[in-house]
Amino acid sequence: MKIVLLAIILFCTGYSSFSAKDPKYPVSAIPINLVENANVVYRLDKGEFTIEKIDQATFKVHQVVTILNEKAAGHAVVGIGYDKLRKLKFTSAFVYNQHGEELYKLKKSDIIDESNISGFSLYEDNRIQGVDLRQKQYPYTIEYEYEIQYKYLYSIPDWYVIPGEKIAIEKSEFVVKAPVDLKPRFKEMNIGSGKMQESAADGLISYHWVFENLNAIELEPFSKGILDIAPIVRASPSKFSYEGYNGDMSSWDGLAKWQLSLNEGRDVLPVKTINEVKNLVANASSREEKIKRVYLYMQKRTRYVSIQLGIGGFQPFAASMVDETGYGDCKALTNYTQSLLKAAGIPSYYTWVNAGSNPDPVYKDFPNDTFNHIILCVPNEADTIWLECTNQSVPFGYLGKFTGDRDVLVINENGGKIVRTPAYDHQNNMITNSLNVTLDEQGNAHAQLIKAFKGLGYEYGDLDYYLTLTDRDRKDWLHQNLSITNYELGNYEFIEEKTKIPSVQFKSDLHIRKLASISGKRVFVPLNLMSVNKFIPKTTVDRKAPIYFKYSSITSDTIIFKLPESLHAEYIPEDVTLESVFGTYQMRVEKKENQLIYYRQLKLNKGKYGPEKYSEFVDFFKGIRSTDLKKAVFLNKT
Repeated sequence: MKIVLLAIILFCTGYSSFSAKDPKYPVSAIPINLVENANVVYRLDKGEFTIEKIDQATFKVHQVVTILNEKAAGHAVVGIGYDKLRKLKFTSAFVYNQHGEELYKLKKSDIIDESNISGFSLYEDNRIQGVDLRQKQYPYTIEYEYEIQYKYLYSIPDWYVIPGEKIAIEKSEFVVKAPVDLKPRFKEMNIGSGKMQESAADGLISYHWVFENLNAIELEPFSKGILDIAPIVRASPSKFSYEGYNGDMSSWDGLAKWQLSLNEGRDVLPVKTINEVKNLVANASSREEKIKRVYLYMQKRTRYVSIQLGIGGFQPFAASMVDETGYGDCKALTNYTQSLLKAAGIPSYYTWVNAGSNPDPVYKDFPNDTFNHIILCVPNEADTIWLECTNQSVPFGYLGKFTGDRDVLVINENGGKIVRTPAYDHQNNMITNSLNVTLDEQGNAHAQLIKAFKGLGYEYGDLDYYLTLTDRDRKDWLHQNLSITNYELGNYEFIEEKTKIPSVQFKSDLHIRKLASISGKRVFVPLNLMSVNKFIPKTTVDRKAPIYFKYSSITSDTIIFKLPESLHAEYIPEDVTLESVFGTYQMRVEKKENQLIYYRQLKLNKGKYGPEKYSEFVDFFKGIRSTDLKKAVFLNKT
């Protein structure tokens, strides 16, 4: 393989004559091992972050990237964000062909400058500058430099040595400089000891990392991702300032107290609203009922609108403004709900969370801001109630996949504390299917279906979202998520229960054409109509990464087939039980007179499993797949 790759590079290099300039970064100079399995090679990736004052810093970046094939074309489109607090300047950009000859040099007129407002925000001051360096012939190399001047010191860019899959690194260099009294902090991931070089001169302390000759990584199925195995330098200031608000990030308490200073005085409500809240909770039977009434009151009165401007990205609107206008972002709506609860005599805590399906981890020994969302923590007599304040349809006390099962920073009057939000166990992540099927001699069927979704199952296929839409949208959801084909939908309904562990029940009548296949006198009846496993893990050799399951779950099916009296069983599949560290699968079939009863349950276990378990993982799902596809065979004796 190495010989073939070397031959390809030599062929690409050829014997063409170079221009008067010396060649820069010819492809032939790349070490052969870096080309293997790579779409991109970072010839040089250098970042230098200099803290000048408590409210001023500069970040200089110099990157040289060889694009090996069209799969990596996106790396040649360079876009950098800026705003009123970050001044951006592109200093140079070049493109070189495979021989290192210059094809392009940046002209100021080629720089694209446009708004970078996110889809969920009404107004932001974010903009983006960029340049498109893509070429039609591969391979080629791009080189560019830019500089960002910060009018604040709140964060330091983390350094991702291998920023993605199938990216090889020839040289990566990260430098951070700071005055001694503004000494930053670092957390090295997947690096090992002794990599950082520290020095001091002229009142500045300097930290320096160099990484060289790192092969491309190809991610393995069900691994946690590139960030779990690639080297990363996480960086954070200690003392900082943002638009005149000074803080200390060296402890979680310090960071929390900074947020408290931003929130101070913003919980004042009109007297009229305070009286409404007091009357609202006056006859509530419990503390939890009071919290729920206040939460529903907030949901009915507000809508989510994001406005991000400078310190407004951290400081909520005043509660009185939200009360008057009826809108706000996650900060404003959470602060408003907190203020309403305060009027009801119930304390609650503003909480930072990293929302989404793949949140960055929170390190208890490394205070920094990796958060992107705000929720509310409300202590209750026996437990804690968590409130998502930006979604006007989410059930009371439900966090789900968006903010559940992760570390958050709970901010109270004394500072901050890292706390874990609730995880949803097997019983709170369930899908249950019940189906009564009447089969005729032509293989057609009429069925009554009940599907029940509980806990995280409430979000299956974005069901929770579709429930807020039109009837036509809900029908679209059904067509996308019912595994039965060739059916006509009769009467149906969705029954939703918005509790802390929400649930939805779907009931319908179905007419199914050609459910069973007929060959001569034999009738083949598929048993699993609702939950056929379509997933077979890719077989790999010498697995390296652990296997991750994010959620525990149970899927349970009970299907009763009522058969024509003319059909007599020829083959009924035997019961199957598969047990693994990853979960348990059971399938059994029972014949009673003219009925066939099919039962299936798949229980999956959340967890992290060693790479040596991967062959067991593959076998487990292969076994499920083969069993799910089994059919019962009947003879028609008429």
